[in-house]
Amino acid sequence: MASYMVLIEDGGRNDPDRVRVVKDGFSVFAFLLPLVYLLWHRMWLYAFLLVLFEVALGFWLDFTGQEAAGGVIQFGLSLLLALESGTLRMKNLLSRGYVLDGILSADNLGDAEDIYFSNKGQSPAAPPAPATAQRSAGGAGLALGLFDMNKER
Repeated sequence: MASYMVLIEDGGRNDPDRVRVVKDGFSVFAFLLPLVYLLWHRMWLYAFLLVLFEVALGFWLDFTGQEAAGGVIQFGLSLLLALESGTLRMKNLLSRGYVLDGILSADNLGDAEDIYFSNKGQSPAAPPAPATAQRSAGGAGLALGLFDMNKER
């Protein structure tokens, strides 16, 4: 089972269009195409920083001739982005006014959405949630990935 973070826009608790469910886990898309992933999810600042880093790395590689080190650095950056993609998306949504409503455990995104909306009593024709999937409250003790979310902003 995977963990999914449920984020809602302020005042959008009863509106399914204002709820975002983000998987907390490895993203193959972010690993293979990091810039496209960032642009797809409208993470403009992170995309700009990635391009800036890649240009600086290119200049450094031309100056030093360390092509092997450049490949290792780019692999490491893609791996880090793939591992932390969910947390970066969550931080981006939080900065746009979303609020973390909870964390779910489910087999896939569809099941996570069904569990969330069935707990809210809004699931249109959704099957009952599996007995093994449970919703845990967000808040105290929330630390996902490398970025600690407990700190005050």
